[in-house]
Amino acid sequence: MNRIKHFLMMTFIVILAASALPQAILRAQDSTTVTLTLAVSDFMRDAITDKLIADFEAAHPNIKVSVKSADPSMPSVTGGVDKYLSALHDYASAGDVLDMNSRTLNWAGTQAGYFLDLAPLTQSDPTLNSDDFYPAMWQSFQWDKGIWALPTSAQIVLLSYDPAAFDRTGVAYPNDKWTLDDLDAAIRKLAVTDPSGKITSPGMDIGFADNSLLRALLGEGVYDSSVLPNTPALDKPATAKLLTTWAKLDAERFLGRDFNKAPLSVVPVFALTFSGNTDQKRVGALFPGGSVGFDLDGFAVSAGTLHPQESYELAKFLTTRAEITSRIGTPARKSMAGAQNPDGPSFARALPADLQKLVDQGLANAIPVSEQRYTEYLTLASEKMKSDKLDAESALQTVEAQAAADQKVAAAKTDKASIVVATPVPVAAVAAGKIILNFGLNSFIRPLPNREAWDKLANDFSASDPQVGKVDVTLPNGPDGDPANFADKYDCFYMPYNAVPTLKLDTLLNLDPFLNADSTFDKSDVVGGVMAQLQRDNKTWAMPIMIEPSALKYDTEQFKKAGVPLPDQNWTLDAFNDALKTLKPTLDKDTPPFDPAGPGGQVLLSLIAAYGGLPLDYRTTPVTVKFSDPDTVAAIRQVLDLAKQGYIKYDELAALGGVIRISAGGKDSPITTGRLGGFRVIRNNGTAPADPFQQIAFPRGSKYIPLSYSIGTAYISASTKNADACYRWISTLAKHPELFSAMPARRSLINDPALAATQSKEAVAFYNQIDALLQDPNTITFPTGFGGESSLIGFLAQHWLFEAFDNYVLKSGDLDAALAQAETYTNDFLECAAKIPATNTSGAEDRQARDKLYFGCASTIDPRLKETLGNFLQ
Repeated sequence: MNRIKHFLMMTFIVILAASALPQAILRAQDSTTVTLTLAVSDFMRDAITDKLIADFEAAHPNIKVSVKSADPSMPSVTGGVDKYLSALHDYASAGDVLDMNSRTLNWAGTQAGYFLDLAPLTQSDPTLNSDDFYPAMWQSFQWDKGIWALPTSAQIVLLSYDPAAFDRTGVAYPNDKWTLDDLDAAIRKLAVTDPSGKITSPGMDIGFADNSLLRALLGEGVYDSSVLPNTPALDKPATAKLLTTWAKLDAERFLGRDFNKAPLSVVPVFALTFSGNTDQKRVGALFPGGSVGFDLDGFAVSAGTLHPQESYELAKFLTTRAEITSRIGTPARKSMAGAQNPDGPSFARALPADLQKLVDQGLANAIPVSEQRYTEYLTLASEKMKSDKLDAESALQTVEAQAAADQKVAAAKTDKASIVVATPVPVAAVAAGKIILNFGLNSFIRPLPNREAWDKLANDFSASDPQVGKVDVTLPNGPDGDPANFADKYDCFYMPYNAVPTLKLDTLLNLDPFLNADSTFDKSDVVGGVMAQLQRDNKTWAMPIMIEPSALKYDTEQFKKAGVPLPDQNWTLDAFNDALKTLKPTLDKDTPPFDPAGPGGQVLLSLIAAYGGLPLDYRTTPVTVKFSDPDTVAAIRQVLDLAKQGYIKYDELAALGGVIRISAGGKDSPITTGRLGGFRVIRNNGTAPADPFQQIAFPRGSKYIPLSYSIGTAYISASTKNADACYRWISTLAKHPELFSAMPARRSLINDPALAATQSKEAVAFYNQIDALLQDPNTITFPTGFGGESSLIGFLAQHWLFEAFDNYVLKSGDLDAALAQAETYTNDFLECAAKIPATNTSGAEDRQARDKLYFGCASTIDPRLKETLGNFLQ
């Protein structure tokens, strides 16, 4: 089943296949132009350039393409098939051609009838060379005798291991002959335990694991190919053995959920293009059986399309474009190997020769995604073994019954699918004498969860403004998405951080004349210190829109249960320490009271400041390095000792292999961290589920009060012919903080009833707390990690400090010696960086050249980094 089909068919077979096509395909095509909607994720939207669309339309004069952003992410099938199918129904109705991936497109959607079977079209297409695709990728979207999408590219997934750890434990390196028993034995030997036998470090990380590893270990599919559509077949002796072994490893904590940290890990191949820590050189290995896994991207055709043939032509075209296939990972077509994206960014990395050889070997024997159908129920079975105390056989019987029931639900949708792809709405003409204002919106969150609110404000503004007929709000894509190019592409634009320190000033308009003439703007109304950060050369270059502060989040229910007083706006460091020590006995032994989410190093710096230490003093320019200052060393030791004693979750911080080490935050820990998202509602009244977590600022120390925040900012391009209109528009934005679900930059708006109507009273109270802290002379602010060139310098400057932290917490090293060495490295780096000639440019090429110089300084100061930073130095 799911073998690649033979396409050299006899003529009568082709004719017979064509007779089964829907009538829409057989209708004679006249010269009328057909408009197709191409629905893509915002990530993929970056690759759909104007040139790509123009090239397709030139080759197909009767077809026009309208590109639409849509969200292809879906809830899990095992979490509720009705919920999954409802979301998939909406997505399949979003366009004629659909951006899909192997996590979105599965058996349930095709059995529900949401997608067009492309098999008749591929079989009758003499221009399609299926042999050009890697066989496993070509077969991945094929099941139940149908072809449901055309693949474009894949992110290869394989094993990563640390040879030094294997050598220390006497375990043979992983190889393709490994069995389940071999893997089980290796994981157990590789785990690190303390003298009491408690596992302190798991033998294997499966944080990135997908079902391909389990399928490789099993050696066969968990479906019945003898019936159509194929049915789930999970209850087998081999599956029970696999699940028993895997669940036991998990229950005994031999499996971790980190990324590339344990001696053995499941990772995407790009993780092996970095060396990570210099003392932990990792090597790639194939799955048992000699295969690799992959996450596959491709394009499907909606069952609701009125133009199947034209939609198929567009999907096929997209598999041949480097903009798509070089976006990330390995192209599905062999002919696209090595093709470079000429018009936009590529996130794919060239692999070293030895790693590329390993990938090629794995692809030759790879297991298609189609062979992994129903393996998602293995995870569910493992969970039921734990929650319901079932053996593997009983759990498999239970989930097989659920899978069969879910299949019936999907099949019942077939006659009621009603997938309808709406014809694109023509763009309304702008009234004579009015302008279109091009506004670029840079957002880390895509798609915008409140896009309708943005469109409404833009329409309301256009309707009332005497000059503007339309505000075209664009989330930039491709090269336009590089912040360095915003001023060249848009009349005005928004950045979710302060870009004033790095943007080229002659590309921006000085806003002071506009601000001075604006009777509704009062600089003293802007919360503390923000206006000064938006100035260079004594001129103001940005309009402050919102503030995005970092915060602690605490679980009110767990605090009350443990008898810990709830934090208030005067929460002290002593109260924070008391809370940690009171909460810990109430938790599972492996659950820390405090598990930060996001970049953990910034959290530790904030706590160290509360303890009275400033290893990096950002109040000076350049930053002052004080790693060996006695007060700082004492503060660092106090915070890191809390981590060593299990009060604070600690993850490796200095591994440049991942560029930045980020934790998801523990859902069971009563204290974590959170940042107000620029477009995320933190506690939207009446629409968000009940959330026991409340936000509070970091605890006050006796000397310093730590605070970290970013500033959302709006700019006017120096090249615009519509500067006055731009100012009116960004001034309007500044008065609508509800669009951002974050803290207004203006004090007068914090307690505005309009804001309180969209956010909770707790959020408003938190904003007032932050406003008060910004006016407190003891408050110390830390950079957030965003903001261009200065952030890169800060990131590299922190590397050696975090390396000292890792050495003390994870290796029980000498803290004083490590900090002294880190201080030398950091001061030498900053001295080198200061000699790089200043320039008033910020174009992408200029920035990349300067970044290379900074990375060069770092690797010269510390030669250990040369291999790690090799990709950035080329």
